[in-house]
Amino acid sequence: MDLKKFFALPAEQKHRSYIIQTVLLCFVLYGYRASRVEMLRLDIDLFSMFVLLIYHYVIPFAGVVYGLVLLFLGIRAIWSRQPNGLLVSILVIGTLFAWFLPEPPMREEIKFFFYRSRYEAFIEQARPRYLAGDRICSKMVYEKYRDLSLKCPYAMSNSVEFTIYPGTFSLAYSFDKKKPEAPYCIWNGDVWKQIDENWYICKRLSD
Repeated sequence: MDLKKFFALPAEQKHRSYIIQTVLLCFVLYGYRASRVEMLRLDIDLFSMFVLLIYHYVIPFAGVVYGLVLLFLGIRAIWSRQPNGLLVSILVIGTLFAWFLPEPPMREEIKFFFYRSRYEAFIEQARPRYLAGDRICSKMVYEKYRDLSLKCPYAMSNSVEFTIYPGTFSLAYSFDKKKPEAPYCIWNGDVWKQIDENWYICKRLSD
C-alpha cells in the first residue's frame, strides 16, 4: 500500500468537505469542554435552563451522531477502489486532541496570574491575624486591595477566601497547605481545582 496516496487529500470535492466538517466537529468538541466552567456560572432562570438543556443534551447527542456518520464515511473511503484514510485519521486524532487538550484557564486563575504579588501581599498582612486567632476581616487592609475581591476576605479556620467574580467560584488560600475550610470550599461547596501549593479554586454548591 502506498501510504502517501492513502493519506493524501482526496480529489473528490465531497470528500474534502467531509474532512473540513471533521475538523470543525473537533473544534466544537473542544469548545464544548472549554465552556464547561462558564456554563456553571449561569444563574438559574428560564433562558439559562434552555441554554443548559442545549449544552448538556443537544450538543453531545448531535456531536456523537455526526461523529459516527463521519466515521462511517471514513471507513467507507478506506474500503473504496482508491483507499484513503485521511478522514478517519483526522477524526481519531482530532477527537483525542479535543478531549485531552487542557481546558483554558478560568477567569479566577487569569486574575490571580496577573495580580499574584498583590494577593500574596494581602495574605502576608492577614497571616498575623490568623495566627492570633482573629477571623474578622480588616476593613482597613481591604481598602488597599478592593480590586482583588468583591467582598472583604475573611481569615477563616485555615484559609482566606476571595470572591473575585459574582456567583459560583472563589479563590482560596490555605495557610497550612491542607484543604481550605472556607465556605465555598467545604461548608457550602468543595474544592474545584488546586492551582498552586497553597492556592485553590472552590465551587459553591448549586442553590
